[in-house]
Amino acid sequence: MKPALIMGYLLLLVLAVISACSDSGKINKLETQIQEQQMQITGLQSDVQQRDSQIISLKSDLAKARDEKNTLDSQLVQVQTEVEKLKATSTTNISTLTTQVGQLQAENAILNIQVASLTKQLTPSPDHAMTWDQVLSDLDLRSIAWAGNNYGFQAEVELIGRLYNSTHVYIPNETDCNDMAVDIWNMSLKDGIKSVIVIGNLGKSALTFADCNHAWLTVFNAEGNYMILEPTNGEVIYGTNAYGAHNSQIDPYLTGLPYKKPSDLRSDILKRW
Repeated sequence: MKPALIMGYLLLLVLAVISACSDSGKINKLETQIQEQQMQITGLQSDVQQRDSQIISLKSDLAKARDEKNTLDSQLVQVQTEVEKLKATSTTNISTLTTQVGQLQAENAILNIQVASLTKQLTPSPDHAMTWDQVLSDLDLRSIAWAGNNYGFQAEVELIGRLYNSTHVYIPNETDCNDMAVDIWNMSLKDGIKSVIVIGNLGKSALTFADCNHAWLTVFNAEGNYMILEPTNGEVIYGTNAYGAHNSQIDPYLTGLPYKKPSDLRSDILKRW
């Protein structure tokens, strides 16, 4: 065989080997790419399976939630029905209770009045007493019939005191100074001599109603000047003595609760009379 021909064959063989080697590299590269894609496909399939599993779980949770919602809806309807029943019952009960409360309040008001009345009877108070300002400004309490005759007026008052004392005896805890004061008030009025009945306590200057344990008369002349008439002994006590000086004997009588008429006095001290 000719050398040139051999060289030609060798060249073709080399070219064939080179071509085969080049195709083998491409094949290996393609196989690598295919393997990578298969791995990606496998990963995607795994993700799909996980997503499918999550979807199934979510569907199960959704079904449970719907069942719970239906149960709650049913319970809500029952509760609303019970509430409406309670409202209807409560309205009736409230109306009844309101009526009962009104009746009890009315009864309580009546009982309060009764308690106040009984308390008033058990614990008297000076509801009918006058103030001294009222006494001094009341022209009806002045002995107008004796105007211009003060000496005769004083003599008549002293005479009434002596006459009463001559026919009455004051016995502590037996005879009552209230009654004696009322008697003299009446005798004086018959002669046109005006006075108020005063209750007080000669031993106390700061006086409360409960402290009152004595009664006397404050007698007024036509000008509104006054003197004291002690019912237990008939003594007349003036504000000044024979020398024109202040008579301290009158001081204990200058405090007290004045009453215009006996009925007012009785209204306040009936339980103590």
